[in-house]
Amino acid sequence: TMRVVEQLGAIDPTLCAFVVVHNILGIRPLLNYGSKQLKKELLPLLATGRELAAFAITEPGAGSNPRALSARAIPHGQGWRLQGTKIWSGSAAWAGAINVFVQQLDVKGKSRGISSFLLRRDTKGLRQGPEALTMGMRGMVQNTVFLDDVPVTDENLLGKPGQGMGVAQDAMMYGRLSVAAASVGGMKHCAQLMLRYSSRRGVFTGRLLDNPVTLTRLNGLIAAITAVETLVTRIARILDRGGSVPVEAYTACKTSGPELLWQAADNLVQLLGGRGYIETNIAPQILRDARVLRIFEGPTETLNMFLGSRVINDSEELHHFICQGLGAEAVSVRLKEAAGQIRARLTSSPAPFAHQGAANNWACFLAGELATWAILQAAVAGVDESAQSESCRRAVTWTRLNFDQKLAQALSLSPNESVVDNADVTAQLIGNYTETIGEIEQTLAGEDYELDKLLQLHDSQMGKDINIQFDKEQTPIHHSLAVSFHNSQSIENWMRLWLIKNLKIASKSIDSGKSFADYGLDSLTAVELATDLSEWLGRELEPTIAWNYSSIKSLAEYLAEGTSTANAEVVKAEISEDISDEVKKLSEEEVKTSIKDELAEIESFLI
Repeated sequence: TMRVVEQLGAIDPTLCAFVVVHNILGIRPLLNYGSKQLKKELLPLLATGRELAAFAITEPGAGSNPRALSARAIPHGQGWRLQGTKIWSGSAAWAGAINVFVQQLDVKGKSRGISSFLLRRDTKGLRQGPEALTMGMRGMVQNTVFLDDVPVTDENLLGKPGQGMGVAQDAMMYGRLSVAAASVGGMKHCAQLMLRYSSRRGVFTGRLLDNPVTLTRLNGLIAAITAVETLVTRIARILDRGGSVPVEAYTACKTSGPELLWQAADNLVQLLGGRGYIETNIAPQILRDARVLRIFEGPTETLNMFLGSRVINDSEELHHFICQGLGAEAVSVRLKEAAGQIRARLTSSPAPFAHQGAANNWACFLAGELATWAILQAAVAGVDESAQSESCRRAVTWTRLNFDQKLAQALSLSPNESVVDNADVTAQLIGNYTETIGEIEQTLAGEDYELDKLLQLHDSQMGKDINIQFDKEQTPIHHSLAVSFHNSQSIENWMRLWLIKNLKIASKSIDSGKSFADYGLDSLTAVELATDLSEWLGRELEPTIAWNYSSIKSLAEYLAEGTSTANAEVVKAEISEDISDEVKKLSEEEVKTSIKDELAEIESFLI
């Protein structure tokens, strides 16, 4: 499985995330904790890809701390009613089944722990919210999910009531291992692109590949790939044998792989120079997609603090895993000693943080960073010497020196520690920036997802207030004449009206020199635009045509070039003999003016 994930991570991080969310966060909880009926009903559909599965745990007020969930299951009859809001749920809008996690309340309103329920797409009260326009992973929808008194019973439960965190942990631990495998694939792709470019590019020192900066970064990347790949492989083999792996090992997968992939992606962009900033050269997408892995499945900083806390408080599971599972007892002993040194330094006087709680948290964070390197070192150092490749031996040295460097930094006063102050002073210092740059708040055009009032189940006053008056004496214009003059301006006007109507954008805010993406056009509405435009023009268009042009104006100009000649022939064939003399006498310019006036009238109505 991890080998497949690695390959997908090399091909396309978005595709990889899509598959991992479906198979691990989506299917795994059902497979391990679902009822027989749920498995019988859903697994054939999910396993064959006929339906997708999603995982909804994050909330506006509960990100890296799932135990702060506010969504709840309220007792109701023989079951419960689910209430709450989930955000950033991958594939949720496309999913046929969603695993949701909520606080389980008793009849007195007291929490009995977190429970997990599986909801079908058509469940009453389950409502899909707007898509989040993400920095990367743009081929995969991330959206809000609303739970509006969703009715559930025991049949929807995953696991037992109040034990949903066990369900989530099982999926997320396996997910963290998958993230590390995907990172390995991504790093290998970065290395290939860096080699391909540097071996062909000449600079003032000669071939770019021979430059010491390039060689240093490439060989460091090779060592990073070897270390993370070895850790993932050894954990996977333990699991294949039916063994157990402590949560700290999964955590180290997540704190190492994405961080090293991010460095690789950044070095790729830097090595390519100006080419690294050009969208068509792959590197920008890799950088954007890699960024989320440092956050997804738990931010690196939070996980490092957790990992350090376990090390400082003598996690026997971790040390047993390093000694027995990875065969690196010397690394385990050294890590214990180092964690004690870090704690002693930061909890004694003088220390960067006067408050004991802050000092302990900082000690845990630094110890967690160190533990990540220790686990990577143990993974490669514990490989039998007779089976060690040259790359593995180099990785042993690389991880050991990184551990040493990180320990030296943790035991000395860092530049940032030397200037750290309390929260009030920090806020005041930043507040002073207002005097030089003012208060800046940037906004983006919003999106309206409400059903039109004229289409809602219950009548509204809006429909009664609309009274469109038509001039009875206005000369009708035959349809063929109307469509025959699809010049760039008329097509541009049509697209502006479409944006006004479908995305609820004010006319004055639309700039034809900007792209559709600037106005919030997502993957689904782009297809709707292409379909409507195709129908209006009477010609077939690509579903993704809106993304193929840099601006609304450039798309209009392209469409006008291919429309004018075809429509001219259509007009000749369709003009009927019963058209009034008045219309026949209209010049081309008068028809254009008439169309322009009608569009202006419709536009004023829509605004």
